[in-house]
Order: sequence, then C-alpha cells, then structure tokens
Amino acid sequence: MRKKLNIKNRSVSNRKRREPFFKRHRRFFAFTASTLGLTALFITIIFGGFLLYTQVVSSPRLMLKTINVTGLERVDEDSLLKLADLRRGRNILAISASRTEAAIESNPYVKEARVVKVLPGTVNVRIVERRPVVLVNMDGLFIMDEGGVLFKRYATEDRLDIPVVTGLEGRKDKWKFTTGPALLKLVRVLEDAERFNLTNISEINADPVHGFSVVTLKEGIRLDLGSGDFVEKFEALEKIIAARGGKLGGIESVDLNNDRGVVVRFARSVNERGGTT
Repeated sequence: MRKKLNIKNRSVSNRKRREPFFKRHRRFFAFTASTLGLTALFITIIFGGFLLYTQVVSSPRLMLKTINVTGLERVDEDSLLKLADLRRGRNILAISASRTEAAIESNPYVKEARVVKVLPGTVNVRIVERRPVVLVNMDGLFIMDEGGVLFKRYATEDRLDIPVVTGLEGRKDKWKFTTGPALLKLVRVLEDAERFNLTNISEINADPVHGFSVVTLKEGIRLDLGSGDFVEKFEALEKIIAARGGKLGGIESVDLNNDRGVVVRFARSVNERGGTT
C-alpha cells in the first residue's frame, strides 16, 4: 500500500524563515546613520569655524595700528590711504594686499604699489610714482611720464612747469608706433644734456615732415633736430657754441637737420651789425 505524501508539512518545512525588519535593512540604516553623523560633524566644524573667525576678526590684537608709506613725492598720503581704505583700527586679516594695491594704482600718478602685511598690526606700502616729463597737446593736453605713457589728462591742479609738445593735433593714431617712441628718445637726450636740458626747454614741436624742433626757455632759440641722431646733433651744436666763447646771444635758430651741415641764423639786429647767417 502506497504511503501518502504529507504535502502540507513539506511545504511548511521548505518555506524560508523571514528575517527581522531591521536585520533585512541593516545596510540602509548603517548608511543613514553614517550620513547623519558626517552631516552633524560638518555642521559642527562650520559653526566652530564661524565662531573662531568672529573672534579672530574682532580681536584687538589684530587691529591695524601702524601704516608705513614710502616713495611719495607728488601724491598726498592721506588721500591715498582713503582711496585704499587703509585706516587704523581695521582688522588686518580683512585687508587684501592685492585689492589694496589695485586701489592705490587707480591713482594716475601711481605707477606701482606694493602692500605687505606684517602681523599683528602693521601694513607697509611702497609706492613708485610716475614722473611727468612733458605735456602732449594731442586732441587734448595729456601728461607723459618718463616711460612715454600718456597717463592723465592735464588739469590746473596738476601745477606742472614742464615743456609742451605741439604739432600732434589729429595724429593720435601715429602716437604709439612712431611719434611716441621718437619723442621719448629726444626727451631722454634732453634730460641728460647740460646746456640744453629739458628744464631749459619751453616747447617741443613735432612736424610730420621735418621732425622735431625745440625752443629754449631763456633765450627763445629754435633748434631744428629732425627725427634722429639727437646726441650727435647736440654735440655738433656744443662745438659751435664753444667757438663763440659759450655765448648764445643773437642766435635766432639753429638748423641741425641740414644736409649741408649746421646752419645758424641770427636775429635781424645782429645781421644789420654784420653778424653771420
């Protein structure tokens, strides 16, 4: 006789026992717990850092007490410090050296600024100013520095007693590559000259065809120089003046750009007395 299979009992015995809920989702809970822990740690660090920052920036030990400024000649120190927002009592950590330098260099007379912070409360500022050499009349009156840069439109408060460059009206497009570099060469020669120094020049004229000519301040003599070889031309002029005993009286103009040599023109009164032309 066949045995009856107990199917009901077999199905019960083969069914897997279900694990508890937390055990089945332990990875999820572990991940959630670690995430919450890291978040709490991050918030604690941020909050602690904020508290530390507020204490540091309000610390009287880090307040700016000393400001040393060097290199100033024309620029007023108080106006420069105001422009840079450098003031005593400000927290030194809140001062950006690069931003302060940029603010100082926004003054047209400042060529370069260097700011160094020295903890706990000192800021050193070194200034390199632009040196005005001539006024350039070119679609307005501009100040040119020793590097040939037109850095500022002239204003009455500048109070500059330097030569004026004329003849450049409407020639602004030629300034950068032709007129500007040639003028800078002439200015540097005049700065090194003794008798015809830049301080003894009232006007520099730039002619597109004949080049440069200068007018002396005291004697009113016009010197025609052309567009180059300025050193050699002034040396030739010095020889002529030495031959006249170092005297400039009676000379109206000197053409140093003539293929025939140096041509000296005398005033009419000198010619009438038998002077040489």
